[in-house]
Amino acid sequence: MTENKLAIDFGNSNTVLALWNAHSKMAETIGLPEFSDAAGFLIPSLIHYQSNGKMLVGHQIIAQKLLSSPQTFRWMKRYISLRSPYQIQVGDFKINAQKASEDFLFALKRSAIQAYSFQSDEITLSVPIESFEYYENWLISLTDQLQTQKIRIIDEASAAAAGYGEKVHPGEIFLLFDFGGSTMQAAITIVEESEKSGNRFCRILGKAGCNIGGTVIDRLIYEEVCLVNGLSPHQSEVIQNSCAILSTCEQVKQQLSTKESITYSFALSNGRTITNELTRNRLEQILMENQFFESVHRIVKEAAIQAADHGYSFESIKKVIPVGGSCQIPMIQKTLMDQFGSEKMVLGEPMGAVARGAACFAGGLEIFDFIQHEYAVRYRNPENKEYTFHTIVNRYTRYPTMEPISVMTIKASYDHQSLLGLAIYEISNQKIFPTGHLEIIFNEKGEVRLFPIENEEHESKLLYWMNEHSPSFLPANPPAIKGEARFTVKFEIDNNKMLLISASDLKSGEEVFSRFPVVRLT
Repeated sequence: MTENKLAIDFGNSNTVLALWNAHSKMAETIGLPEFSDAAGFLIPSLIHYQSNGKMLVGHQIIAQKLLSSPQTFRWMKRYISLRSPYQIQVGDFKINAQKASEDFLFALKRSAIQAYSFQSDEITLSVPIESFEYYENWLISLTDQLQTQKIRIIDEASAAAAGYGEKVHPGEIFLLFDFGGSTMQAAITIVEESEKSGNRFCRILGKAGCNIGGTVIDRLIYEEVCLVNGLSPHQSEVIQNSCAILSTCEQVKQQLSTKESITYSFALSNGRTITNELTRNRLEQILMENQFFESVHRIVKEAAIQAADHGYSFESIKKVIPVGGSCQIPMIQKTLMDQFGSEKMVLGEPMGAVARGAACFAGGLEIFDFIQHEYAVRYRNPENKEYTFHTIVNRYTRYPTMEPISVMTIKASYDHQSLLGLAIYEISNQKIFPTGHLEIIFNEKGEVRLFPIENEEHESKLLYWMNEHSPSFLPANPPAIKGEARFTVKFEIDNNKMLLISASDLKSGEEVFSRFPVVRLT
């Protein structure tokens, strides 16, 4: 067995594996014949649980026409990211997205080892830019389930940039635009070369992302198909055949990338057969009405502003590389061309860049990055008694930090308080998608339901209480009295993106913690 390293781009629609070859010093995508599609390395992110206890994975499910089965789990990544309680019923058991993902990823890892005869004590996994720390922690916790000693994490935009780094000359700045099944992301990157060693590394100058992906387009087509055919998504005959209809909508979306119009057909349970047409022009109109192209501009602009803050202008971007399945939509490519010019577009193989870059990262490629989210401590405002937030880590903070990035004083909340603490929150800056108030949910029968998401619920998904289970950790001896300023706390970030706390007891003068790791940042 070789010392090759495995990287996995776990996608919402498709998953891609890549290996870092320790001898050739190169990364390459790999196919798994039993799970991959005809293209060779794309593995549909699907798992099906059979009644006999066995499982089908990836393309096996499509080949056996089990995509619409209530025992098939799909969109696993999106459900975990949204912290959805959705489960499927398999016999006497219920399986959630975390369990389905664990089974799916383990099946891929086991098949890869059998097919490529490598042994690796670590696996590298990619995550969306806008993923929260709980999603990364869940991935890192999979060491036992995946039977590996270490799991490394890299964000998808940085990985994709690294995956294309070999096609870019040192000193060149390029924009990587990744539009996949569940996210839209942009990263502006410069490839640099060490004068001493000659080794290349990637420096991320700006990046941005949001929770808008191809699944949202599928939902919009689903609504359009129902509308033009005089149907409601809530009709029983539609719900009973909803998975098959949604699969048709996905196929229509894919085919409209290369054709001007598509005729689709599906049968309802009442015997009625629906046949109609959707044109590319109408799809583009739907996307325009739902501000998709504005979202592309906004994501690119946000990344460009960050790059400009580092001294790199919009005009300095020499290449634009679209990746991800949804980037094959012609109007998405045209939107990027309108912003940058067609001469800067690099249209290549769009699906394997993230996995290749993650494999390069596993092989030792250095990626200099920054913190994507804001981190804050929640406290109760003494004036109005309402909760508010005090920022301790700003977005775009470079790490590791050479000195404390913020300092705050902790006061006692009540008399005789012997244990004080901090409620540390991760705050995303995702913009609310104007028409994103409907979410597709599969019920336990595998049927599609469209549920409205209230603004309050959407906003709640932008906050994550990172240390909810252990917020109090500063021992006060003797106990503090209400309102007493008891601890001074300093915050730093190490090279592993760990938030470090140093705390001093103001009463005793003792240092309680020195650069103590509390949570991992994203």
